[in-house]
Amino acid sequence: DELRREWFDQRSVAGVTAGASTPDDVIDEVVARIESY
Repeated sequence: DELRREWFDQRSVAGVTAGASTPDDVIDEVVARIESY
């Protein structure tokens, strides 16, 4: 819920970084949310 759609307005590329201990499903959820914008 910390992502805001307006951060991605008129952007075609976004980078996502995560620590080694971040579960893959959390990363996948963030990527999916960004892609939905």
